[in-house]
Amino acid sequence: VDLAKVGMQSRQVCCVGAVGDDHFGELFKRDLERYGVVPQVQTVDGSHTSRNVILQVKGQERRYHFDEGANPHLDFDFVMDVARSFGPDVLCIGEIGCLGEMSQRLKELFEAAQDLGCLVVADAVITSDEDREHIREAAGLIDVVHCNDHEAKWITGLSETEATVEGLLELGVTLPIVSQGGEGLLLG
Repeated sequence: VDLAKVGMQSRQVCCVGAVGDDHFGELFKRDLERYGVVPQVQTVDGSHTSRNVILQVKGQERRYHFDEGANPHLDFDFVMDVARSFGPDVLCIGEIGCLGEMSQRLKELFEAAQDLGCLVVADAVITSDEDREHIREAAGLIDVVHCNDHEAKWITGLSETEATVEGLLELGVTLPIVSQGGEGLLLG
């Protein structure tokens, strides 16, 4: 939606995801269409749409309360079919670690994206040691990664936030962006 708001022409932006068979899934699709974004949504019967509540406490970092809903059921082949038919210039994947099979097949997804000529952007939400290994394995195929300082430490195994940028570069990420809450961003 933000890409559409900053000037991408209608129907040039596609959003792929999984939603539940609930009101929020329908609302999500309608809102995408309202902004001119092409919704390529897989509806997961018997599941609900993901919910994320972000609380901002004055003088503190934001607090996220996340319910993954249908996200882990997003089908890899569904995503690949959409990518091949839409032919994106940029493939941006968010919520890594909450996407089930997609998280497990990151390297394969990013290789396919590069074969399609896509810029690969990843927003790393890491929820397990297994997820960390998947992103480390695929790091050399990522053009831009965004993560917070805690995630960067977890991915790289380093304890100093400033060192994590170098650690992400050493893993092969072209441009790491590490957010530090109210302390700003670090760029590689």
